[in-house]
Parts: sequence; structure tokens; C-alpha cells
Amino acid sequence: MRHFLRYIDADDKFNSFGFSQKHGAAFKFNPRKREGFTNFVSENPNNYAWNVTRADADALLLDRARELGVQIYENHRVTEIQFSKPSAAKVNATQAQNESQEPQNLPVSVTWKNVATGQIGTIAFDWVVDASGRNGIISRALGLRKYNQSLKNIAYWGYWTGTQEYRHPACEIQLPFFEALHDESGWAWFIPLHDGKVSVGIVMDENVSKSKKASMEKKGDESLTLRHYLQELSANATKIKSFISQGTLMEYSGTKIRTASDYSYSGSSYAGLNYRIVGDAGAFIDPFFSSGVHLAISGGLSAAATIAAAMHSECTAAQAADWHNQRVATSYMRYTMRPKLCVSSAELELVRQVL
Repeated sequence: MRHFLRYIDADDKFNSFGFSQKHGAAFKFNPRKREGFTNFVSENPNNYAWNVTRADADALLLDRARELGVQIYENHRVTEIQFSKPSAAKVNATQAQNESQEPQNLPVSVTWKNVATGQIGTIAFDWVVDASGRNGIISRALGLRKYNQSLKNIAYWGYWTGTQEYRHPACEIQLPFFEALHDESGWAWFIPLHDGKVSVGIVMDENVSKSKKASMEKKGDESLTLRHYLQELSANATKIKSFISQGTLMEYSGTKIRTASDYSYSGSSYAGLNYRIVGDAGAFIDPFFSSGVHLAISGGLSAAATIAAAMHSECTAAQAADWHNQRVATSYMRYTMRPKLCVSSAELELVRQVL
């Protein structure tokens, strides 16, 4: 991530903000074996990353864009997108077409709403980058999204204070810790943040989660989701449970536990002659390896480079779109083509460290 941030002179902003530095991470796949450890800074002390709070990281990037001259409209929501062939059915945009062929069904404008004032308007554009996250405005409108049926998970998480720290003898600061759930239904995380809180969450198979919650009896006003979360940590993530045993689960924005679907998906296309799709708007992968950050930032760079190349007539619009399609698809496949092999390879490497 830091290499990409240097392209826009944002690395120093992140480094000076005070985020918790990430010098490595520990992974515990087998409850009967000691955890493995990967050291980011063993070869270079400056090769660390950060455990960021999302809102603060987003604000830094937004402010940097504003400094570079981007006109930003906050509190605005896109409510509808218009296409060049509005009467056409959903199209297959898998292959970028040559300009001599039948034109693609291209986005030409969006309708927006100011959520603070209720004002509504429309804006037209020559080029557009869809970075709308899981909403995937263009992907959904063109029917491009494809779900991975074998990776339908759900995530539960909360923020704790007063927890123990995880430290490794090879590292001077506290580290994130990841643990496979003992029943093999998913995994859990323990991530220290700069503000004294620790993010603790679980990701598990959605059907397993539903079955477990259905078997639980409701007790008064106690949340089933909260009980389910605490029960999974206690029964299936015992190392992380030991870290938080003396801690306090905080209420955050009116709730103690947050939940979100964790469905992995990709797209049949990530570009057209005048648009690019980046980040979660195009593809999402289970976040075990934090792949989403890489896909989002590298995809953003690809979108900017290919649009600039087409605008400057360094290649055709079709060639530029095709390059972005291939770049994003390749990045996605590297993480998902053999997901079990990736995890197995990581486990083998970590087991070698602890034998």
C-alpha cells in the first residue's frame, strides 16, 4: 500500500497521523500448535504497514485529493445512472469493443441527491470511475456481478478496551493476531488500533452461523447476535478469548456488535470505453489476507493510467479498457483461483516456523 501512496505524496500523511504501526502479524491455524509469525521489518525497518481506523484513513485520502484540485461533494448520493441506450437490456460488457463495432451501452450521466438538504440534480460526464464499494452502481446496472457460491460468509465485530496485548519475541510492539476457529467454520481477528481500542471480530460460514443462532434460546432483552459473537470467541477462538478476558466491549454508534455479509464476488468486466470499475465496486474477497486494500488501490492506479492514456491518444479507448479489465481480473484471480491452496501454503510456511 505504501508504494501506491507515494505516487500521490500521501505516505508521509499516513505515517505522521499516528496510526498503530504493523510490523508483522501472527497466525494460529492449529489450536495444538504455537502460532506462526510473519515479520514485515526483518529486512527493512521502514517496511511496516498500519492498522488504520477506516474513517481516519478515508479522510486523509479525501483531503489529499482536495489538495490536488479535485472538486469534492460530500453528503451526496447517486440514486440513478443513465446509459446511452436506456431501452437496451443488460449487456455483456466482458470484452472491450473496437470503435468500429456496435457501440457499447455506456454510462452518460447520474442523478444525485444531497442527503442533507434533499436537493436533486443530474450531472453528465465523459469519463467515470465507479468506486462505490459494494453498492457497485455500474456493475449492478449492467448485470456484471458474479457471486462465489463457496465463499458466502458473515462477519461480526466489536471494539474492546483494557485487553491484553499480543507481542512476539522478535518484535518490540504489539501485533495483530489471527486465529482459525476450532470448528473450521471461519477465523477470528484481534487488531490493535492507535486510539487504545482493539478491533475483535469473527468471519464464519453464513449457513453455520444461522444454524447456531437458530439453536440459541432468547434470554430477555439480550441480543442473540451479541451472545453468538461472544460464544464463538469463547468456544472456537480461545487464544483471542484469553486476550479479551479482562477487557470491556464498548458501545459504538449505539451498538456493541456490528455485522456485515462477507460474500465474495467478481465481475465479468471492470471497464468499458468510458468507464472503469475499481475496488469493492468490482470485486470482493474474504479479507483474511487484507487483499481488498491492494485491489482497490492498484485498481485505482490502473483506472487513472488507462483513462489518461486514452485521453492523450497513447492508445485507443478500447485498448485502454481491455488493459484495465485484464489487470483487475488478474489481481482478483491471484487471490481466489486457489483460495484453499493459498491458505494451505500459508499454514505450511507458518508450521515450519514453529516446529
